Amino acid sequence: MLKNEPNINIVGTAENGEIAIQKENELQPDIVIMDISMPGIDGFEATRRIRAFRDAHDLPVIALTAIPTASTTNVPMTLN
Repeated sequence: MLKNEPNINIVGTAENGEIAIQKENELQPDIVIMDISMPGIDGFEATRRIRAFRDAHDLPVIALTAIPTASTTNVPMTLN
């Protein structure tokens, strides 16, 4: 969907939270779209670690999931 947008460059993808952290550190994108239901380190923890690694408190992160549950519904608002 986003790859067809003319003003958006997808610079990386990750299969799990650990790879997402590594890719963000390596590529330093302007925005992160994070699957909160990733295997291994979930998207919540990956986002916390990304923001801690490079003082990325202002990095926009869009948290998505295909499987909403009571435990995932309100958490993104608490990640600052």
